[in-house]
Amino acid sequence: MARFNKDILISQTTVGGTISWETPRLFSGVIRQVLVKANTNSTTFNFDITDENNNIIYSPSALAVGTLREEMAIPAIGILTLRIYNASADELFTGRIAFQEE
Repeated sequence: MARFNKDILISQTTVGGTISWETPRLFSGVIRQVLVKANTNSTTFNFDITDENNNIIYSPSALAVGTLREEMAIPAIGILTLRIYNASADELFTGRIAFQEE
């Protein structure tokens, strides 16, 4: 059974439908889960994760409605940029990125 060594917590408010922020430096590991929840169930938004070399390592093709929840196994290292964009409302988004260190 995999254990999640780090939870990167999300608690950000969009302005103009967008917000981005950086994680602390992560040592070699794998992103296991993304959970992003808008304050309102009907809010639509996009979400992506970019590595420190500006490579987009996660970007679902579908627009999220209310909640984005996905299990995965994406290798990651270093400082990541998390971004919520195209949000239909400026509001609080909460959630977590589950990261398993190797």
